[in-house]
Amino acid sequence: MKLFSMTVAASLVAMSSMTVSSIASADVVLNFDDHSWGSRDLPDPRTERPPARVIGYGIDGFSPDNYHGFDWNNGSSQIAVINTWMYDFCHPGSNIDNGSTSGDFAVFNTGPRGVGPAMETQIDSAMGAPKFNFVEANWTTFGNTDFTLNFEGWRDGVQVYTSSDYTISGTPTLISLNWDNIDSFRINASQSRTWIMDDFTVSAVPEPSTYALMLGGLGLVGLMAARRKTT
Repeated sequence: MKLFSMTVAASLVAMSSMTVSSIASADVVLNFDDHSWGSRDLPDPRTERPPARVIGYGIDGFSPDNYHGFDWNNGSSQIAVINTWMYDFCHPGSNIDNGSTSGDFAVFNTGPRGVGPAMETQIDSAMGAPKFNFVEANWTTFGNTDFTLNFEGWRDGVQVYTSSDYTISGTPTLISLNWDNIDSFRINASQSRTWIMDDFTVSAVPEPSTYALMLGGLGLVGLMAARRKTT
């Protein structure tokens, strides 16, 4: 019986440790390099200049809703995907390629055609998706003019986080906030200027059942330890 109790206790400790580990290692980095644009049958711009009518500026339209469980276009500005290397290829000296910190793709904020971006941009959990933890992202100016950004985290229609101002430039700035359990992440620019974002890092908020399993396992381990002391 004692051996059985020790075996059960060890199993529960292992289950609890696995649960804690899975919670801590759940970060997901969205680098936008899996966007469908990359699968099109087009010339490689490194060896052949693509036709401008096909590629345009290397911009591939708005990021689709529910891309990785997020709605990307709920704010006053919209978010579009860009191949930063190709944009630089078509516009030498623009230095936009600095905005992609992994691969060739990133996203940027934009307004309707012929209209500059608004000062606020919003990224929300898609309808029915769980809340998320925002960890960090890389931010760069679209162009060579520095400006400031600040951020807000919202949950169920209530603002629960706000950041200080961060100055961004043509060199990527990694901004780490580590905000827990939000459903809306808002980016506020000091001016109607365009930023580039890459490596948007988030993690899922564990379901209540996950916490229940972890706490239940730890509780049983404690109970068995107390019983061993009394016998």
